[in-house]
Amino acid sequence: MLDQETVLLIDDDDDVLNAYQSLLNAEGYRIKAINNPLDALEIIPENWKGVVVSDIYMPQLSGWEVLSRLHQRDKHLPVIFITGHGDVPMAIEAMQKGAFYFIEKPIKPEKLLIQLEQALNQRQHQLAIKNAQQEALETGFIGQSHWIKQFRQRLQQLGETSLPIFIFGEIGTGRTLAAQHLARFSADRFSPQHSLELLAPCDIEALQPHLEQAKQGLLQLKNIEYLSQAAQKRLALSIQQQHFRFIGISQYSPYQLLTEFNLLPELFYAFNLTQIECLPLSHRTSDIEPIFRHYLAQTCQKLNKKKPPVSENFIKQLLSQQWLGNITQLIHTAELYAVGVTVQNDRFSLMQEQSELSLDHLIDEYEKKIIMDVLDRFQGRINEAANYLQIPRKKLYLRMKKYALNKADYKELL
Repeated sequence: MLDQETVLLIDDDDDVLNAYQSLLNAEGYRIKAINNPLDALEIIPENWKGVVVSDIYMPQLSGWEVLSRLHQRDKHLPVIFITGHGDVPMAIEAMQKGAFYFIEKPIKPEKLLIQLEQALNQRQHQLAIKNAQQEALETGFIGQSHWIKQFRQRLQQLGETSLPIFIFGEIGTGRTLAAQHLARFSADRFSPQHSLELLAPCDIEALQPHLEQAKQGLLQLKNIEYLSQAAQKRLALSIQQQHFRFIGISQYSPYQLLTEFNLLPELFYAFNLTQIECLPLSHRTSDIEPIFRHYLAQTCQKLNKKKPPVSENFIKQLLSQQWLGNITQLIHTAELYAVGVTVQNDRFSLMQEQSELSLDHLIDEYEKKIIMDVLDRFQGRINEAANYLQIPRKKLYLRMKKYALNKADYKELL
C-alpha cells in the first residue's frame, strides 16, 4: 500500500523504471516503481495524494485499462502516459479518456517534471475540495448510522455530476438542506442558481420565466407535483436539452407521484436513477442522540450558558419518541433543553417538574402553534396555508375559529 509516496511508476521494462526513478529521486520525489500494472489496482489507497505515471503497452494489462479501472474508483486521480508508440491521434484519445497528460519517448526530463508538478497541484486542490465537502456534509448531516454515511457519500458523488436529481421525504428530514449542499457542490459549474417553491398549482406561463432565469445554471424546484401537465412537459424538455441542472424536492417519491398521475413518465425517468430519499428520524434512531447533543452544545455556546447534564434515562425517552417533525423537531427539543425546558413526546415541561396540563390541552396548544406558524409564513393567505397543511379551507377556518385566530393579524403591513 502506498503511504508517503507521491509518484507511482508503472512499466514492464525494469531498465525504464530505473531511469525514471533516478530522475525523480534526484528531484526529491518519493517513488514507488512496479513492473506489473495489476499491482497498481491493489496498492493505491482511497484519496491518495499522488500521481500515476504509466506505460501504455504492457503484457499483463494495458495502460488504457489501468486508467479505466483507476478512474472507476477515483475519476480525479491524475494519470500521465509515457509511450514509445505515440502519435497525435493516440494523444488525443488519451486526453479524451481522462489522462492528465501524454508524453512520447524519448522523454525530455524537464517536460515530465513540469507535468508532474502540475498534476500534483491539481490533485492537492481536488482533495482539498473533497475534504471541505465531506466536512460540510458531516456538519450538516450529523450521525453515525449506516444510512447517514451512505447518504453523505451519495450527495458528494452526485454533486460531481450534471445529472438531474430528485430528493424526497417527510417534512423536517433535511430535503432542502441536501439540495442546498448539492447546489454548492456544483456552483463552479452551474451559475446562476435559481430556487422556486410551489405552494399552489402552476401552469406553463408561470413556470417559463423561472426556466429562463435558470438557463445554463441550476434550477431547484420544490413541490413539483403542483406543475400542470403542460408545465411538466416544458420542464422535461428543458432538462433533456440540458438547459440547466435540475434539483427537485418533494414530500412524495417519484414513484408515488407517477402512480397518482401527478408526475409525467418523461420526468420520472429523468431522475429515476438519481433519486434520494431522506429517511424519517424514527427509521434511524442511532442518529438521535448525536444530533441532540450537537445542537444542545451549539445552543449553549450561542447563549453563553453552561451545558446541562443529559441523563441516560432522558436519552432513552428521546429514542422512544415518534418524531413526527423529524430533525427539525429534535433541534427545537435540544434548543429548549438548553434553556431548561424538556420536551417528551411533544409534551413541554420545566426540568424536574411535572406539568399539570391535560393531554387534550397539550394537543390543542401544539396544533394552535402549528397553525399560527403556517399563517405567519403565508401572511394570512388561507388557500396557501390550507394547501401547505394539506387540509380543506373549511377545516382550517374551523380550527382558526376554535383558537380565536384571525387571518388579518398575519397579513404583512405595507
